Amino acid sequence: MVLKSANEKSIQQIYSRVKVEILNRGFYPGERINIEKYAEKLRVSTTPVREVLNRMVAEGLVDLVPQMGFFMKRLTEADMRDLLEFNALLVNWSLADFQRQYPDCSLSLVPSLPSVLKDIGKRDFVDASQLAVMTGMFFLHMAKLSGNQEIICRVASCNDRLQPARVCEFAENARSSDQLINLCDLFVVGDFSKLKQSLSHYFDVRQNQVRKLVRLLESTNILDAQPS
Repeated sequence: MVLKSANEKSIQQIYSRVKVEILNRGFYPGERINIEKYAEKLRVSTTPVREVLNRMVAEGLVDLVPQMGFFMKRLTEADMRDLLEFNALLVNWSLADFQRQYPDCSLSLVPSLPSVLKDIGKRDFVDASQLAVMTGMFFLHMAKLSGNQEIICRVASCNDRLQPARVCEFAENARSSDQLINLCDLFVVGDFSKLKQSLSHYFDVRQNQVRKLVRLLESTNILDAQPS
């Protein structure tokens, strides 16, 4: 086991804290991230904060504008459509590949969903951020059916980049969780035929809502953004 240096541990902690804030709309699209103020807030020097933000530039979460600094990534309608389409392709391929490998599989061969997803329909209250995280967990679990690390990494990246939009979606309409609950229930009972249909419907609905989702992302108060 390789132990990280104190500096590496510190950077990973900073990365995790900044990422949580970014994914849960701690910054608005296009907002400049003031490194000095953020470092002061975290009680660290600017060097690890800059290193973390550079890493997030590579991950597509933050933009770096020369001579100006770091800015929260702004997704266009085209960006959103591409991410949703790519996510759908990867998840559907993973499911189809699993079915090809195990055409007559029993439920005992299907990797079990995390308990938090199995019981999602029984929870009295789950906030928008939690629902967004659970959505990502479900799609990542689907990707793992493929056993392909590249696909798993790509789906994880899609989850990160779509997380703020998912937070907005659930905050604006709590009933959006119904589709996620349905997907989880179909997976639990192993009805992959209906699951494939429901996945297609899930992504079709969001493709049709792209303009609304982008508007919600751009709003400083998502309650101010009215449906199309």
